[in-house]
This record gives sequence, structure tokens and C-alpha cells, in this order.
Amino acid sequence: MYTEEDILFLNKTLDMAEEFSGSTLPNPTVASLVVKNKKIVSSGVHRGPGSLHAERDALIKAGDCAEGATLYVNLEPCSHYGLTPPCTDLIIESGIKKVVFPLLDPNPSVNGRGKKILTDHGIKVVDSLLTGRAYKANEPFFIANVLKRPLISLKVASSLDGFVADHRGQSKWITSIKSREYVHNLRIAHQAILVGTNTIIEDNPLLNLRYVEGKSPKRIVLDRTGRISKKSNVFKDKNYCVLTANDNYYHNHIHLYLEDYSLFAILKILVAELKICSLLVEGGSKMISSFVLENCFDYFYHFLAPFPLGSGTKMINAPFSISEHPVMKREKTLFFENDIITKYKNKKSYIKLMENQCLPD
Repeated sequence: MYTEEDILFLNKTLDMAEEFSGSTLPNPTVASLVVKNKKIVSSGVHRGPGSLHAERDALIKAGDCAEGATLYVNLEPCSHYGLTPPCTDLIIESGIKKVVFPLLDPNPSVNGRGKKILTDHGIKVVDSLLTGRAYKANEPFFIANVLKRPLISLKVASSLDGFVADHRGQSKWITSIKSREYVHNLRIAHQAILVGTNTIIEDNPLLNLRYVEGKSPKRIVLDRTGRISKKSNVFKDKNYCVLTANDNYYHNHIHLYLEDYSLFAILKILVAELKICSLLVEGGSKMISSFVLENCFDYFYHFLAPFPLGSGTKMINAPFSISEHPVMKREKTLFFENDIITKYKNKKSYIKLMENQCLPD
């Protein structure tokens, strides 16, 4: 049973974690507080693979003051050896009497084991509070561990009548400069951008950051046979990887056999080999349609321009019946100049996480 004090200090812990949200991937973003007599003794934050876990950071700072105190952390403490030792061992040794966290760690090496070890050693454990906020702080981490694919955001810009390019195949620029600035903010919020062969050949995009400051996401290019020119803008620096079935590809690439060149095989490789947990799909109609057809996405960003085109390339080239279409919930709508930008959430991926018992109902 949790107290008002637990809510207060767990919210403070989440405040700290959210400042680093997404920056520690493929590891989760975790913060921790040691609290005694309603006062914060110490705090810790995990800063990425190989660095101290938040609990260990906070407990080392607390020293002997940790005895009899409460530890707040926004994810179940780890119980296995990775690049660092198990946090559960240090928690037990430190004399902490109570541990409060919102959600179990979806990593199969932990997933309830940390909680059991702590309770078996007489430490009171309080969990399942502030679950929605805690999930949001580590959504890519949960999706990558449970669904074995990255968090996927689809981005589509269309005319009023649903075309992403005109009858000549031209798509630059359907939306305003303010909308394009927003796209660059989307890029910075994801580890990687995915595009296909046709997008590179037709538009020759840079796929970097220009309107905002920050680290450009990795560019993932699907080029099954090797049709893309060596001089394409996408190859201007080394921040890219090509997935191809061509044995003799001339750039940095991962080779896939034709039988493995499927959507789910590709996504599995992105997580397992490239450690990519969040992906912005900026491909053309064919690629977007494949994700929608498989109902394999988490967010859909629709940029609506204030004019019709009459004909051209359709936004989605996949037929759906009213009973079969993806079920999406509108999360927010923004207005930039005359454009309308709507963010939708696909409810299916969250339901799958609940089915895997990583999230409460």
C-alpha cells in the first residue's frame, strides 16, 4: 500500500528521469532517490550503457545514511550482471528498508526477479503506482523488450484529398517551413530514420537536422538490390546503415537474405544488431502502407496541407474494410501556418504490452 509521501517522491524521481528520456537507449532512463525522515538524502541518474545505474549512484552517495531509508526508483531494480553488478545486491547490503517503483522491468533477465529478491530479504516493496507516467518515460525500452521491435512513428504529409505527391511524382514541398521544422524535432526524438530506395532515388534527401540543434538520428536505408547511387546525399557522412540483399553493396551495410527481407525481420535486426529502440519512418507511400497493413506502428503523424491535388500518389496504398482498419486514438492536433498536424496513437501495441503483463490494465 502506498502513501502520499510515496507519490510525492516518486513524482520527483520521474521528474529527474524525464530530463534524460530517450538519451540512454538501448538502456532505460532511470533516476533514483534515497529518502529518510521525509528528506532527500541523495539522488542518482543512469546516463547510458556502462555507467552507474541510478540506484547504485544514489546509494553510494548516501553511504551509511541509506540504512533504514526508502529508495525510490522509476523502474524495478536490476537483479543480474550486465556491464554493472546487480542493484538488488547493493540495496540489500545498504540497509534500505523499503523500495518504491512503478513498473516491473520488461527485460526477461529482470521482470519480477528484482522484486522477489528484495521481498525475500525482508525489504518492503511498493509498486504499481504512477504507471502511465513511468511507462511514457521509457516507452521505446518497453516496446523493444516486449515486442522485439523499435517504437515506430510513421510520418506522412498529404494534400487535403490524401495525396503525398502530385501527378508528376513531386512531393517537395507539400507542407510549410514551420511543419518541416516540426519534422526535425520528430527526428531528434528518435534514434533512427527509415527510408526506402524510391525515396532516395526520387527526392535525394539529406535526412539530417537543419532546423534544430542536436544529434542527427542514424539513417537506415532499405536498398534490396543496390539501386541507390553512391553519390546520394544519404551517404554524405558515416551516420547510416543500409539493409540489403546485395552481396556486393558498396557502402556500410548489413546483408539480408531475400527470404529474411521482411518487415518484421528488418525490425528485429534494428533492435538486436543496431540497438535501435525508436524509429521514425519517413518513407514513401509504399513503405508507409506496409507498416499500416501489418498494423506495425505506435504513432502516426499526419501533416495536412491546405490544398487538394486531384490525383497523384495516394497516402496509403492498402485497402481496408471498416471492420479491419487500425484503431487509432488522436492524441493532439497542432496548427502551423495553414497546415494541420495530428498525432495519433495506435492502441494495438499498448494492448500487446498489457497482454504480456508488463503494464497494468
